[in-house]
Amino acid sequence: MNVKTPETMTLTIEYLDGKTERYEFAPQSENALNAISRFKRILDSGHLMLELENESVIIFLQNVRRLHLSPPPQRQLEETIRNVRQLS
Repeated sequence: MNVKTPETMTLTIEYLDGKTERYEFAPQSENALNAISRFKRILDSGHLMLELENESVIIFLQNVRRLHLSPPPQRQLEETIRNVRQLS
């Protein structure tokens, strides 16, 4: 079964102070293994760098409560608990 790569992805960042930001971007890798490797490197580095149209933004993950990536990557970090359903 061949899963189609989405044309755009949405990253929602929830900060510790309650602020939320949303970003939209094209998938950064043609390969699911490369995508998960890139995400792991971002988490390990402690920061996320975004290239916007007129500026670059560095987000320090110590200020982030939660990251939402939609649609989810085809492959996940091995620490991922799969097939979870949120109840509240």
